[in-house]
Amino acid sequence: MKLLSTRCQSEIGISNDIEYYLADCGKKLKDPILVLGEAFSKCKVPEVRHDIAGAVRRGFAGHGIRGKDDAEYVANAMQWYEKEKDHLIVNVEYWHNSVWVPGGMYDEMPELYDKLEKDLAKPKPWMKLLFEKKPSGK
Repeated sequence: MKLLSTRCQSEIGISNDIEYYLADCGKKLKDPILVLGEAFSKCKVPEVRHDIAGAVRRGFAGHGIRGKDDAEYVANAMQWYEKEKDHLIVNVEYWHNSVWVPGGMYDEMPELYDKLEKDLAKPKPWMKLLFEKKPSGK
C-alpha cells in the first residue's frame, strides 16, 4: 500500500491494469482492491492520486458509481465494494479492456472515462467489468 500511495503504475506487465492485477493476483490480501482506496487516501502526490483514481474509475465503471471529483468517486467506489463484495467475483476476462484501451490513454483523453461508463451500461462484446455478480449457488 505504501508503494502505491507514492507511485502507482497504470499497468503491471502486459495487459494487466493495476486494478485487475490487485483484484486477481492479490490473493494474500483480505480485500486487495481496497488497497487502492487506502493508497488514495494516504497519497500526497497529486499525479499519483490522479493515477490511483484512474485505476478505481476503470475498475468500477459500469456499476453506476458517481462522484463530483476523484476523492468522492473513490470513496463511493470503496463503499459500494464493501457493501457488494460478498456477491462479487473478479472477471478473468477484464484484461481484454486494456488491449483495446490501455490505461495511459485515459490521461490523454479523460472523456474516455465517461465513454467507458456508457459503454459498460450496454456492454459491447469486448468491454468487460472488473467485478461481476457471483453465479447463484456459489
